[in-house]
Amino acid sequence: LITIACHKIIGNLYFIYFSKLIIVLLIIGIIVTPSRSAILAFIIGYIVYSNTKSKKYLLKSILAILTIGLLFFTFFSDKWLGPMFIEMVYKLPNAISFALDNNKYNQSMGFSVNVFGAAMRVVGIREAFYGFLGSPIFGWGFFSFSSIAKVGTAENFFLQFLFETGLVGLLLLLHFFKTIWRYTNTIFESNSFEEYYQKGFRASFVAFIVVN
Repeated sequence: LITIACHKIIGNLYFIYFSKLIIVLLIIGIIVTPSRSAILAFIIGYIVYSNTKSKKYLLKSILAILTIGLLFFTFFSDKWLGPMFIEMVYKLPNAISFALDNNKYNQSMGFSVNVFGAAMRVVGIREAFYGFLGSPIFGWGFFSFSSIAKVGTAENFFLQFLFETGLVGLLLLLHFFKTIWRYTNTIFESNSFEEYYQKGFRASFVAFIVVN
């Protein structure tokens, strides 16, 4: 969106190079993080952005993303993904038990901080679900999750919003999102600033929903 907002200032030629630079910086940032939700949001957002172009362009974009992803995961599989996945399978149940009793990590627990982080996510989802069952219509009120649940966050925006506002709040939020999406389908003049902004906003909007 920042790139698109600069479109009229920097002109068409520099806009192309500037947008490619921003994409490269985003990819580097995602790899350095590394956040799985950010990677997924970037890929889906890029696909949504490319979907307005030809199917051939979209197919090439998807193949390029999958190729880069395959090379990335192949390179790091023996150093990061493989051992972490095996540890997650064997030690996650035990980590969940520790997380339910104590939400602070220490090395004496016998598993890595990555496994404990996954356990805290499970506990957060569990707390949000049972809290929702306790007050399903209107919820417990805004910003109430951290004071009621055993953990500070549900690790999921929509689950926490459901906990705090109930079905009424969640339905209103979804209706708000539907309204925004409907207005992003307005047809603008080809290659206009409005069309570029629409594509960028649509991709960012979908990425926001995915990452949360």
